[in-house]
Amino acid sequence: MREADKLLRSFDPGRTMKRDSPSEKDALLERILMTPQQNPPGARRGRRNLFIAVTTAACVVAVGIGLLDSPVQQSAYAATPPPLKVVSQAPVPAATVLERIARQVEHVREAAPAGGKERFVQETWSLETRIGGQQITSAVVPERRETTKDAEGNLAWSVRAKKPEFQDDEQREAWESQWAEVDEPTQVSGSEKASGEPPSGLNQMREWLMQRSPADTAGFISESLIEKSMTNHFAPKQRAAVLRVLAERKGLAYSGTAVDREGRPGVAFTIASSSTGLPAKHTIVIDEDSGKLLSYEKMLTGNPGQLKVKTPAVINYVSFLQG
Repeated sequence: MREADKLLRSFDPGRTMKRDSPSEKDALLERILMTPQQNPPGARRGRRNLFIAVTTAACVVAVGIGLLDSPVQQSAYAATPPPLKVVSQAPVPAATVLERIARQVEHVREAAPAGGKERFVQETWSLETRIGGQQITSAVVPERRETTKDAEGNLAWSVRAKKPEFQDDEQREAWESQWAEVDEPTQVSGSEKASGEPPSGLNQMREWLMQRSPADTAGFISESLIEKSMTNHFAPKQRAAVLRVLAERKGLAYSGTAVDREGRPGVAFTIASSSTGLPAKHTIVIDEDSGKLLSYEKMLTGNPGQLKVKTPAVINYVSFLQG
């Protein structure tokens, strides 16, 4: 997510932005469209952000950089999914709720993954825009990610793009013609080596989660907790340790109960941040009984700068389905 955050900073209305030439714009867009297909889930720093690399970087750049001077883009707004619905509850410190769940979870007994193999499945949503002729269209594009990890830490992954959703038939027709011109694969796969297994103790878990993590809470959630949860299984005691580390983070608030896009109930925690240059709210939904991470959402909440979206606008979303 580091790359995407840099892009968001460039869209900050308070910054002076260098205008690229038409050839530079075309070259940048081509790199963004073609490069992410090579990034595996859980890839290490620089290429490690699967759901961000394949979705947000492509989406944000296509909507913003290189298209800001286009007369068509000035009148077009990107389609975004509806925000997560959270039902507010009586104000309680986030640390209190997280500790309560941790105490319950650490005593749960669960069987280890059968056959020494672990399987991880996520469903994500992203903002993505394509170019076809003089038109720019937008769609909400879901992707399904599946990863298996063996006892030696070898990862085998695949990413499958699902059917885009459109606001009208005109966008659908334009997207279909543009997709044919881009000629991108709708499924990619690959393999890599896992970077290490999560520890169990609180101090060790804190140190593990802080590896290559930003100091701020929003960055910690998006660049560490979410990414590491995509390719790592957490046993009950490990989940309790994760929750306690999360409880230590400054600014995290308990927002109430929520039902995620998969229809699963949980409790929501949020952090507001402008660390990327634009005001955003990060939300995670956790299962109260198991302590498992269910969902993550990042939503722009204020002035979108030079991004052509109507705020509040969800720009990243991931549901953890298995793992």
